Amino acid sequence: MSVNPPFPPTPTTHISPIVISETQRLATAWCASFAANSPPALSSIFTPDGEWIDHGFNIRRRGRSALETHYSLWMRANPDFTATITQFWPNETGGVIKYVGKGTMTGDLPSEKARGNAFEMVGLVEFVVRKEAGEGWLIEKIEELYRRDFWNSKKEEEYHFISKL
Repeated sequence: MSVNPPFPPTPTTHISPIVISETQRLATAWCASFAANSPPALSSIFTPDGEWIDHGFNIRRRGRSALETHYSLWMRANPDFTATITQFWPNETGGVIKYVGKGTMTGDLPSEKARGNAFEMVGLVEFVVRKEAGEGWLIEKIEELYRRDFWNSKKEEEYHFISKL
């Protein structure tokens, strides 16, 4: 029995170089906004109707003001949070990044009490970008995936590992 993948691989040769470069720029700016702890810096890289779907907490926010609120709640709970891109996979509408996030949960989130411990987590974010009249290339939508109990995350090199060759 053969199993076919649900979709063919996306060759990067058919992806617009401008979409690739603008997605990389916007993904880098998204990560940099955490170190800056600046809601306006974050919302300025989204379209006015931009959307952030946070699968970790089952939250969906749309519009710059809602995005700033979502971001501010996270940053109040984790004021030293940083995100570093470790991989990037382009696609026709933007791309996906893998990032390593580090921080200390010193404040409460609406659904979680502060743990006070430092953490290192791995996340994936899909970026959909578009050219917005008068504003240039911006993020239309992101979908973020990470462990819901991120404060219990370990570095990848600390994962339980079994190899049978």
